[in-house]
Amino acid sequence: VATGKALRLARSEGVQGVTDRLRHRLERSRDNRAYRIWAERHATPTEADRLEIRSRVLELPYQPRISVIMPVYNTHEAWLRRAIGSVLGQLYPHWELCLADDHSSQPHVRAVLEEYAGRDARIKFVLRDRNGHISAASNSALALATADFVALLDHDDELAEHALSMVVEELNRHPDADLLYSDEDKIDNRGRRYEPHFKPDWNPDLFYSMNLVTHLAVYRRSVLEAVGGFREGVEGSQDYDLTLRVVERIPAAAIRHIPQVLYHWRAIPGSVALAPGEKAYAHEAARRAIRAHLERRGVSAEVVSAPGTPTLHRVVYPVPSPSPMVSLILPVTNRPELLGIAVSSLLANTDYAPFELLLAGDRIADAAPLLQGLRNDSRVRVLDVHASTPAAALAGAVPCARGEVVGLLGFVEPITGSWLREMVSHAVRSEIGAVGAKLYDQAGVIAHAGIVLGVGGMAGRLYRGVGVNQARRIARLWTIQNYTAVAGSCLVVRRELLELVGGIDAASFPFAYFDVDLCLRLSEAGFRTIWTPYAELRWLDSGSPGSPGPPVEESTSDFAEEERTMASRWGRMLSRDPNYNPNLSTEREDGALL
Repeated sequence: VATGKALRLARSEGVQGVTDRLRHRLERSRDNRAYRIWAERHATPTEADRLEIRSRVLELPYQPRISVIMPVYNTHEAWLRRAIGSVLGQLYPHWELCLADDHSSQPHVRAVLEEYAGRDARIKFVLRDRNGHISAASNSALALATADFVALLDHDDELAEHALSMVVEELNRHPDADLLYSDEDKIDNRGRRYEPHFKPDWNPDLFYSMNLVTHLAVYRRSVLEAVGGFREGVEGSQDYDLTLRVVERIPAAAIRHIPQVLYHWRAIPGSVALAPGEKAYAHEAARRAIRAHLERRGVSAEVVSAPGTPTLHRVVYPVPSPSPMVSLILPVTNRPELLGIAVSSLLANTDYAPFELLLAGDRIADAAPLLQGLRNDSRVRVLDVHASTPAAALAGAVPCARGEVVGLLGFVEPITGSWLREMVSHAVRSEIGAVGAKLYDQAGVIAHAGIVLGVGGMAGRLYRGVGVNQARRIARLWTIQNYTAVAGSCLVVRRELLELVGGIDAASFPFAYFDVDLCLRLSEAGFRTIWTPYAELRWLDSGSPGSPGPPVEESTSDFAEEERTMASRWGRMLSRDPNYNPNLSTEREDGALL
């Protein structure tokens, strides 16, 4: 049978396709083994941990009850008992379990519910008189809830034993929280944990690309009641739809992320956890929910499946009509031999209009032969800016820009002609500051997919060096999302925002960190930085301007001075990047476990 399957795959995908599948399977197996070792050491309470957690809970000034709601339908008895048992085993005692059986046809379901309700007064259930599917059943369970906060648990999943304790500790730190969510992993039918999802803090644009919240999710009950509970018609993505309606009503500060694995998602045949593509209707329901959410917010956008990854979503925002003028600034301060490649590629492979390309620097004479050939292209302007560094050239050119939108560039060449249209579509959104692109090196390896503070001691480009095969397995390389910073080698921003925050600080950061500093100042002013994988370019020169590290010809002493300035100005943010996860390494750029 296995041989026959391999032959069919070879005919449909070729030998390379089969080889890639085998490689991916081996890599997943290796990663899962490594995670199980990590989880045993760092994410499984010991007896000493349990005693400490119970002791901390007793001292908390705020000890709210939490209603755990669970819709049930023909659940395998073993998994139903495990799910209920994971609530009974909570280290935090102040909970109630609200179960709603959606008219199961298997008699053991009612017997199990009656058994547990008879054993513990904190467990209550309702038997629905007809099958209404998961949204209706969830509302029946929600109707039983009496606590201030509600946690969602699927009928075959499990809570970590310290889950509710960690939620209550977070509520004591942030009593105004209306929505809390945690990291999660999957669990197979043998109880083995694998495929952890270590999430960032609240990341609105990533949330539109995937259900960032999922499990464990805990909501203030009054907010759930205000939005009308679960909505029928979006079954399969009812939790996603619920959260979309909740976040419309609450401030971002009321959304709290607990960076601990508190939920185990059961992966069994037929479940989304085991095979995300197995329930296509659920992903289309998610896209309907996102469309409805954007419509309620008055946002005009198209919601489609992410190319090649139907389990992920893409929000396509429109560019205003008429399209705003974009001023692309390319510094001519080093590597003039690459200038011709970059300029000709940008002019030939950018399908956006109108734009102008400003060549700025004090080494314009080095590019004289190239400039002769551009005399008749009205899109190109040459600025003789007194600037000895890339950042100074960029800063010096901004006042000369005619565009409403400014693009900061290094030596890059577009891979997709729509790159600038994609970036402008985000830059014109009122809440967005800087926009970054997906950059590859000359070998097709990831060179930039967002900058994370603290990686490498200061700032690092996440997933730098990841090859094509490995990249296919990393969802965040294929999703629009917010990052703390993006690289100045391809950064687009509205000119008014540049002026609002004082422009590029080329004096403090002449080579490496001007982009990070700019993004952080935009964030302080209330604007999110965003990165999109749908603007793809190739980096011609690893020494292009932007973080991390200086161009190769610059001295390490200059770079060290920039690092000192970064630490002095932004040190409070370097230890905990909200768009990363503290369980992941800051010594590597591949998102590996600590």
